[in-house]
Amino acid sequence: MEALRARLPAALKARYDVEAVARKVGRRPGELREHVFDFDDGIRCIVSIDFYRNDPPLLHLSVGVQEGTKLNFGEFLVQAENIASRLWPDTLLLIRERVLTKQAIHVSYDVPKAFL
Repeated sequence: MEALRARLPAALKARYDVEAVARKVGRRPGELREHVFDFDDGIRCIVSIDFYRNDPPLLHLSVGVQEGTKLNFGEFLVQAENIASRLWPDTLLLIRERVLTKQAIHVSYDVPKAFL
């Protein structure tokens, strides 16, 4: 866990324009190793700071599973809900939005000032 946490500052350096990413301008965070965090239990989390137009930036966690995971759906949901506290155990993060897709759970948080 400490090795993953040590990589977090690199994941928080860049800012991603959501509209540009949707238009396929540049690379998505999930295509860049500094944003991809693989856990021993089969969870894969992509960490980025995203912005949309003039809105404040958001800390975005995209949580899915790696191929071959042994987690069932219920276990995955529990792990996905707790992923932010595993990465930042001493930081209170306020959820702005949560979206479930077929591939992942996307959770957006207000970005703590210390992350900017």
